[in-house]
Amino acid sequence: MPVFVDANCFKGYIDGVISAAANNCRTAVETILSKTEIALDDKKLFEQEWRDCTGGHGNIFVGDHIADLMEQGKIVIYEFSRDHQLRKKLSQIGVPGKDVRIVEFCAGAKVDIITSNDIDLYEPSQKGCKSSLHLKFVHQRRGSICRYVEKNLKIVICCCCLVPQFV
Repeated sequence: MPVFVDANCFKGYIDGVISAAANNCRTAVETILSKTEIALDDKKLFEQEWRDCTGGHGNIFVGDHIADLMEQGKIVIYEFSRDHQLRKKLSQIGVPGKDVRIVEFCAGAKVDIITSNDIDLYEPSQKGCKSSLHLKFVHQRRGSICRYVEKNLKIVICCCCLVPQFV
């Protein structure tokens, strides 16, 4: 049961590890690592997003940490197979291009769970909304994109705080 960890959650995880502080992202990723594996693509697109969010290639700790997790088999590389019909459908229902890649990759890699706190994977029309509304969509797993992906692709999208319920 591979899990995809979005860059915003990976950044929170790394921040927690570096500061030795507990947070939802750190708990989520550590739960995933203890029970299953994290899926990354063979084109290194999502690894690059992780690096960009955590200080780029200049952050030696992140590169070493990713390499260690790969060596342990906790991060597994999957082929990124393109699905033009799915890509078109996701674009039609309002998924932004960068996030279309996530869903497209996860569908092809047979990922069961996407963990993300990004409103674009729940309800992109609410981007920039008040934080209380953002939390409502994300924590309650509401929104047209989240529902579509779960119903049609059998992939659960959940925020970091809900990962222990799904992994």
